[in-house]
Amino acid sequence: MLRLALPRAVIGALLCVCAALACTDNAGTVTGIKPRFSQSPNGRAYAYGNRRLVQCSTREPHFNSALITPGGGWLQVGPNRLVVPPHALDRAIELTGAVRPLTVVNIEFGPEGLQFEIPAELTLNTAGCAIPPGATPYIVYVQNGEIEEVIPSVFDALHNKITGPIHHFSGYSIAFADDDF
Repeated sequence: MLRLALPRAVIGALLCVCAALACTDNAGTVTGIKPRFSQSPNGRAYAYGNRRLVQCSTREPHFNSALITPGGGWLQVGPNRLVVPPHALDRAIELTGAVRPLTVVNIEFGPEGLQFEIPAELTLNTAGCAIPPGATPYIVYVQNGEIEEVIPSVFDALHNKITGPIHHFSGYSIAFADDDF
């Protein structure tokens, strides 16, 4: 009987590729992160009181992960960035982020339910979004397709980004209030 011996590095690389492929859906996004967004049936923005999600060109799907230690670090997911300051975590944790191909800004983080001792800073890309003149956009926490929390945010229209502090992992988007204009 002929026996083949493959170097351990080759076997390890093959296992990593197989694991990554097993965790993706047909769109190439990671299925291990619970989806919190879906396109509304009538194509209109979801609402929360007088706030509506900002409509955008279809987002390009992205996924990334990073091991963040108690010393801090960052996770880049496409054009979006999460900065975790020192002492926000009490141990090293593998953080994941996914952007799905929807017509709203969306980012979903894992592990679900993670809490930060010190808020992390989330910056979302607003390029291609229809933010009405005079409106003040905010980062919002989205759960099951509904806006659950409005995050104090700073909008930089010149650089197409919005930044705000987050205290836990969930799904985030951008909304504006109808009475802003």
